[in-house]
Amino acid sequence: MTNIEEIWKDVPNYEGLYQVSNLGNVKSVRRNRLLTLKSNGKGYLCIQLWSNGFFETFKVHQLVAMAFLGHVRCGHKFVVNHKNFIRTDNRLENIEVVTARQNGNLKHISHSSIYTGVSLDKKIKRKKWCAHIKINGKKKHLGYFDDEYQAHLAYEKARNEI
Repeated sequence: MTNIEEIWKDVPNYEGLYQVSNLGNVKSVRRNRLLTLKSNGKGYLCIQLWSNGFFETFKVHQLVAMAFLGHVRCGHKFVVNHKNFIRTDNRLENIEVVTARQNGNLKHISHSSIYTGVSLDKKIKRKKWCAHIKINGKKKHLGYFDDEYQAHLAYEKARNEI
């Protein structure tokens, strides 16, 4: 196993207060000590950064992407992905910035269909393919189909209408 040099960079908008490393550690500059990271209950490590009496909570992988990749938090347009799908592995080499659609298409999630927006609905007696699309963060149901490809076409039609 090779030793990787730990490189520290200021957290954007918290220069002189906090730094984050390429290994996913966070430290207080003033106190010159590592900070304790906490799980958010969904497997991501988080930290609260304080400035002028106010705090903001960040996921550590976002801080790494902000400091090293120039990522700017912008809602769900661009998101930070863990390449190896391990949410606690916040090393720079494991972090990438992708579109929300790319992140949703990554095959780390168990899918029943090869098509985006299509899944096999096993809850109903006669198994059907369900098509849905997310628009502005809201899921829109497009219908049930006997054929997986027909469900895909419904998704593509809805996507092209956006």
